[in-house]
Amino acid sequence: MEIDRWGLPIAEASVAVAGHLGDAWLAYGALRQSAGDHLKAAFADGAEVPLVRLSRAAFLMLFARADFAAKAAADLALVPASLPAREAAYRDAVKAWIDNRFEAAAERLKEHLAIAPTDFLAVKLQQYLLFYLGSGAAMAAASQRLIDAWGDAVPGSALIYGCRAFDLEEAGALAEAEMIGRAAVEREPLDLWGTHAVAHVLEMQGRAVEGLAWLSQCEPHWQGANPFIGHVWWHRALMLLTLGRMDEALDLYDGAVAGSGSDDTLDLANAVSLLWRLQRHQAPIGDRWQRLALICRRRAMDVMLPFLDLHLALAFAEAEQEADLSDLVGRIAARCHDDTTAGRVHKAVGHRVATALLAMARGHRAEGLAALVPALEDLTAIGGSHAQRDVFWQVAITAAHAEGSHPLATTLLAQRPGYVRDPT
Repeated sequence: MEIDRWGLPIAEASVAVAGHLGDAWLAYGALRQSAGDHLKAAFADGAEVPLVRLSRAAFLMLFARADFAAKAAADLALVPASLPAREAAYRDAVKAWIDNRFEAAAERLKEHLAIAPTDFLAVKLQQYLLFYLGSGAAMAAASQRLIDAWGDAVPGSALIYGCRAFDLEEAGALAEAEMIGRAAVEREPLDLWGTHAVAHVLEMQGRAVEGLAWLSQCEPHWQGANPFIGHVWWHRALMLLTLGRMDEALDLYDGAVAGSGSDDTLDLANAVSLLWRLQRHQAPIGDRWQRLALICRRRAMDVMLPFLDLHLALAFAEAEQEADLSDLVGRIAARCHDDTTAGRVHKAVGHRVATALLAMARGHRAEGLAALVPALEDLTAIGGSHAQRDVFWQVAITAAHAEGSHPLATTLLAQRPGYVRDPT
């Protein structure tokens, strides 16, 4: 057994393995590309260490892909049945996550963090799970429970305060979120999550000029960032659209946001929602929807994360790929019968949104709008942020205007969660 830099035990680990794991966790927390390299080093020195395999399984689950979930399950199968308390908590949480039971996974981590509030990776994983359960209040409550344990001397504490800033933003405490986020990034300039938390605040408040200045100030520290950087560029594109700089936003779509052709979950969500906004701003879209739909098709079989599924549905609708959209709606309908997080969320809201998009794609806009509007009340359940889910509100607002239902559009505009301004 070795004690890590947070004073917590790692069963069967050497000093070197504990060091590699700590480096991997901190790199993941700062959203650095090097996290994988550090984890590989931990494997090279200690593949038999349970927390090494559990860390890799958790990292694999972050991708929200069925093929990666299978790899995570293979790692889990190699972990001994009898484990110390810390490793047992990770095993139970990862098992629940693989089984698509996000609530159970988050609850198990909550129990563990009540005993070990400075377990860095557990804090980050709990936030991820709560984020995709769509509860800003739960995220804020979770970080509030443990934040007092994260004094300045605790490794990675600035990164945890960056997490706290985002939790507060999603809970609606924008002024406090901005203050904490800026302070966190000042302490740790590599904190991309904290950088993006402040960007969320500025987006919610329509402070696009300040937002662009903030991102430009932070940009010198983005070298070595992992693919999450595409989401930060997405925020920049939204700010550019707010200022009417459509050509620059379109250039970002073609480059940093969608240029790689990635089928990563967040990359696809960024691409779909930005392209929809660009289209609404009458940008010259050309065949971009058709090219994006081809990439979306690679992920359409998973149906394990409603947040992604609905972005895929929107892409298929806009690309006029009715067969792809109809097939996806069918898979979502089948998922509604599962005793899983995805099944519960799709039964409550996802299937309603997807069928509304299908109706619109078939030319039945009024019917689709009538189905979509009441579903918006439950949309937070799909996970993601206010800014990310907002594209579905904007679909409804745009459809309402097109149907001549201007009072409905005005009402929806006023009801949009999180925002204190008109949409981008």
